[in-house]
Amino acid sequence: MKYLSIFIFLILNPALIGQSSKNNLPFGKQTPFIIQKLTDPILLDGRLNEACWQVAEELKEFTQYFPSDSLKALGSTKMYMCYDDEALYVAA
Repeated sequence: MKYLSIFIFLILNPALIGQSSKNNLPFGKQTPFIIQKLTDPILLDGRLNEACWQVAEELKEFTQYFPSDSLKALGSTKMYMCYDDEALYVAA
């Protein structure tokens, strides 16, 4: 569980992955992101029709890294995460 916590921190740290902060600075104020624990199993079929995806918090408003690291991303990306005792599930 200790390694999962470290992994989640590294993956979700907005300064590391380029999520836009409220002031559009790469190392600005960060907002927390809550990952839902699964209550029912997930079928890995590419469809987000399980209950966890319906209640999962949406991670969005990423910034681009190249050619400039502080501009809002040109494309829109939405990401969701859920976990259980075995794995971390990511949908984007």
